[in-house]
Amino acid sequence: MARPGNSGSRADSIAFAICAGLAFLIALLPTHLQHSLASSFRGSVLAPLVALEGHSERLRNAIRSYGRATATIDSLTLRVLELEDLRLENERLRHLLGLGPRLGWGFVAAEVLGHGAVSDRHSVVLTVGARSGVARGSVVVTPEGIVGVVTDVEDRTSVAMLWSHPDFRASAMAGDGAIFGIVQPHLGSGAGRYLLELRGAPYRTVLPAGTLLRTSGLGGVFPRGVPIGTVIAELKSYEGWARSYLVRPSVTPAQLDGVMVLLRPRAADDLSAVWGARDSLAASDAGKTSVVPGAANDIREGQRVDSLSNGRNGLPFGRS
Repeated sequence: MARPGNSGSRADSIAFAICAGLAFLIALLPTHLQHSLASSFRGSVLAPLVALEGHSERLRNAIRSYGRATATIDSLTLRVLELEDLRLENERLRHLLGLGPRLGWGFVAAEVLGHGAVSDRHSVVLTVGARSGVARGSVVVTPEGIVGVVTDVEDRTSVAMLWSHPDFRASAMAGDGAIFGIVQPHLGSGAGRYLLELRGAPYRTVLPAGTLLRTSGLGGVFPRGVPIGTVIAELKSYEGWARSYLVRPSVTPAQLDGVMVLLRPRAADDLSAVWGARDSLAASDAGKTSVVPGAANDIREGQRVDSLSNGRNGLPFGRS
């Protein structure tokens, strides 16, 4: 019994012999007959193979062109994103530079290097220190308002506690100076963690949403008139003698890159004119926007944030 492999080999040998014989016969033909036969062969048997090769070549070129176009689009997209980030950074730096002439004196500009510790998201390291006149208790601001207060000072660097730190406190007043209270971190969950709340406001007066809160200057730490944030809504209180409000801060910690550090002699000044009516209107419009989703439950359910424990009284200059 013949094996299939032997049959295949025999068939290949026969086919090879036939092709060799045909090639030999064609080689014996006159030249003009060879050309005529070759032309007919290309136009009939080889035509689909030639067309397929051309189609494959066009497909390869199209794939290469698509790859180059995709790479170009991706590169342009990244460039646009970089330019947008650069534009926003330049805009913030222009605002920061514009704050200097309004302050006039008693301040130093600083760059934010990063967080004070790996696990601490509520303090930042600044590029100025004791050599620049920065001292413990110096107030940190931006053109938008309060950032925090310096807690530790080295020769060339310092650490500032942000307003989101659990120990942060500031005496605040409504824009017209008729209502006072204490501003502290909201300590909510989710997005609500990065809100503030005003406590101890007089019960007889209601602050409408969009009311601008500024530092009152009481306590001698924060100068008077620096924006803190805008009222979002009232928080339900069970005290009966005071009201509490949820406040949207004027400064977003995630966007900090450059700041101004006010030297200690400026703590007694009234800086209301530095952050004038234009900033008040902008803050008022920001306060009228929708409530942060993470804080909505605090308003609907009237959740009252408990007072900090006695073991967390904060630093002496954290309350003003």
